[in-house]
Amino acid sequence: MLGQDSAEVDAKLVWSRLKCSPMMFWLAEVAGVPSDLLDEAEALAESASQANPADGHPHGRMIRTALPWPLIEQAILTGPHLAPLSVANDAALLAFDRLTETVSTYRKFRQWLPT
Repeated sequence: MLGQDSAEVDAKLVWSRLKCSPMMFWLAEVAGVPSDLLDEAEALAESASQANPADGHPHGRMIRTALPWPLIEQAILTGPHLAPLSVANDAALLAFDRLTETVSTYRKFRQWLPT
């Protein structure tokens, strides 16, 4: 994944490697996953944070039990699309820039984001 063109990175592979509960929850929420499943994912995230206060193991694995890739994929393909792609990309770039103000080591990944 690292160094690949972002347009060629498989979303399922990325989802299977994520370990950041807040990011996974946000992605599921904006994709339109039903609230009862989000509630389940939130409870799992709380359990994961008790096992490990920092993101990492077991965060991703636990979240994926409530939010498996087929569910996320279906939500992305059929869920609400409230903004044009260009608006969504602009918002994502702004969020990424805010993140890199806090975690400067992520700046090197900016080159792979759409412009």
